[in-house]
Amino acid sequence: MTPESPAARPESAPLDSPDAAGALRFVVVSLSPRRFALEAESVERIVRMAALVPLPRPTRHAVGMLNLHGAVLLVVDPRRALGIAPARPSPAQQLIVLQARSRYVLWVDHVEEIAIAAPAEVDAVAASGPGAPSCRVLHQGGELIPVLAATALDPGPRKAPRTMPA
Repeated sequence: MTPESPAARPESAPLDSPDAAGALRFVVVSLSPRRFALEAESVERIVRMAALVPLPRPTRHAVGMLNLHGAVLLVVDPRRALGIAPARPSPAQQLIVLQARSRYVLWVDHVEEIAIAAPAEVDAVAASGPGAPSCRVLHQGGELIPVLAATALDPGPRKAPRTMPA
């Protein structure tokens, strides 16, 4: 991941500081014009925008595929789920490789920073239903930043429904 700029959060302890023990880490991203956070533990890596292979029948926000070092991963555009207008791919945008139920790529406009927060700086909020993309908020500098659940946007296979024995 991109290291946090010391000037971005001077009041925070460095990632390897003993004062950071128990702290929560988030990758803060922009999806114009809004900001969102992802739990850093679900982020594998951040890469530059690359050519996406379109899907013949896109499903669950998956808009394409990306060959990342021989692994073909689905690419998710979260904008529709978040009520944000669609965007066209741009070389300035970034892709975040996430690990949830499956390994996939999240398409964002820009990765802003790594934020370190005390547990008291994260609140649960009422979600709009099962699979809602955000059910927590991060308090940062007087701003409330929705925390996106990597599992809610995961395009991978869902748990198979149970069938009744005959």
